[in-house]
Amino acid sequence: MALPTDLLTILAALFLLFGVPLILFSLVMLYTGYVRYDAERYIEELEESERIESDDHGSREAGSDEREVDP
Repeated sequence: MALPTDLLTILAALFLLFGVPLILFSLVMLYTGYVRYDAERYIEELEESERIESDDHGSREAGSDEREVDP
């Protein structure tokens, strides 16, 4: 297999060999990064709402079980 002597052909071949896979890999990494960021944010929101619900539920139980103690 002979190497092409035309500079434009060599540059196009190098771009197809390295550039296209690099662009595709970058797009995949960008997408997975966004999905991971979105998932972490969603989990934080769920944990926050769960904490609020458990605090609210705990305060209701504590309020019903509390008895006044005279010192």
